[in-house]
Amino acid sequence: MTKPEELVIRASQLVPALRERAGRTEKLRRIPKETVDDLHSTGLLRAAQPSRFGGMGLDLDVVFQI
Repeated sequence: MTKPEELVIRASQLVPALRERAGRTEKLRRIPKETVDDLHSTGLLRAAQPSRFGGMGLDLDVVFQI
């Protein structure tokens, strides 16, 4: 199981790419596919998803730290 600390590291590693895409994201008025792909590949989208549905089932206080 992925530890919350690992997710924080993964999220911080995405920051440069997210900053680079920020202007394009606002122009599109949606999240670009590559950003969604990044969030999927890092497991960040599964953080708050209940474990019974294949997610990590983390509490919201942990998700907000990420």
